[in-house]
Amino acid sequence: MPSSPMRVLLTGASGFLAEHILEQLLKEGYFVRATVRSEDKRRAVEKLHTGAMLEVVIVPDVSSPGVFANVVKSIDYVVHTASPFHLSATDMQAEMLDPAIKGTTEILEASAKEEQVKRVVLTSSMAAVIDTPSIPGPAGKVYSEKDWNSVSIEQALAHPAFAYHGSKTFAERAAFDFMERTKPKFDIVILDMPFIYGPMKNQQSLKSLNTSSAVVYSLISSTPSAGVPPTQVPLWVDVRDVARAHVLALKGGPEIGNKRFLIHADGTYTFGQVVDIVKKKFPHLAERLPTQSGAKVDGDGEYSSDNAKSKSELGLAYEYNLEHSITALVEDLLAMETSTTRE
Repeated sequence: MPSSPMRVLLTGASGFLAEHILEQLLKEGYFVRATVRSEDKRRAVEKLHTGAMLEVVIVPDVSSPGVFANVVKSIDYVVHTASPFHLSATDMQAEMLDPAIKGTTEILEASAKEEQVKRVVLTSSMAAVIDTPSIPGPAGKVYSEKDWNSVSIEQALAHPAFAYHGSKTFAERAAFDFMERTKPKFDIVILDMPFIYGPMKNQQSLKSLNTSSAVVYSLISSTPSAGVPPTQVPLWVDVRDVARAHVLALKGGPEIGNKRFLIHADGTYTFGQVVDIVKKKFPHLAERLPTQSGAKVDGDGEYSSDNAKSKSELGLAYEYNLEHSITALVEDLLAMETSTTRE
């Protein structure tokens, strides 16, 4: 008699990255219990995965006390992706900090009460690593897993961008503090990513694009006179590689436990390179693209990062280059644009 599949709880399952993680988990043969915030999102996720070993449940607010108590029952592994990523918050505490920090501690507290949970994988961000208050900082800085953003709570409460940086930084620190304080039976693996590009599997509209996709759409909806904007973060990764990293984090042995990993493609990039790819692959968009001045854009290449640990310890092979990633994303954006026009 075949053994029953391992059971994974995936939070925030309707997100851009989470949908890719969900697809890969199902392909790997896991049973997935997925959380979403609303009935509409529940139906959308179920529609994409008809007949799969999938249960979708609604969790309206991940920061509510005890919200994961029942959801984590009979679960072997947890992948926690649910956390806001936008730069339009007006109440930094309620919209950014609380969902990230309390959402993380709530999922850890619930998991600690379940004997079966073996590992919790937390989706974080390079925003917790790159020291944004000091950018551009010393030229040639190479970030690693040892680095932490120095953003303060005062800065996080004062500005939406710092609120996002703070939300990721404080949530990661809260996770490590929880592990040290309570010493649960499970371990954690934290994955830190920069901008994530690639195809969209989840249900989005041009008005509700995730932040990384919205950046690319703004580039292909510009004008030649506008000029290419500064590349605030010269690091990127394909969403399919990030999803694979999450699966590998579940499968990895105890040696990767209670560690953080930087997940990003080799080298650095600029928005100018993105524009060049679009111009090459979609020549009919030429009149919608900003023109490069040829001058170095402020901030480009001032720092880089080392992803060696993700390769050597997680075993992650980065399969997609920038052209693959941007081409797939722009194809989806243009299809979405066409669909919007027809409505």
